[in-house]
Amino acid sequence: MEIAESEAFTFQGEEMPAQTPTSVYAEVLNFLIKRPTPKEIVAFKVSPPTQERLQTLLEKNREETLTVQETGELDVYEQLEHLMILLKAYAIKAIPFH
Repeated sequence: MEIAESEAFTFQGEEMPAQTPTSVYAEVLNFLIKRPTPKEIVAFKVSPPTQERLQTLLEKNREETLTVQETGELDVYEQLEHLMILLKAYAIKAIPFH
């Protein structure tokens, strides 16, 4: 079972790109529902389009030009990053050292 990523849509009258908080959640959830091994969790990275979107948001944040919607989107990325940091920390502990 895969969670569908959204296409571009309109939110509060503003066209939102296909790479949205919903799609990044879907990307992470699709990874997690495959029951990855601890090594796979440690190696996990979001897709290049997601990385590019995050870089765009971070740049706009530095320039102080984020819209309200983009601020919310950046918050979602930060929450997911925190979750993945915690998952990776637990996964590292689960990897046996030889």
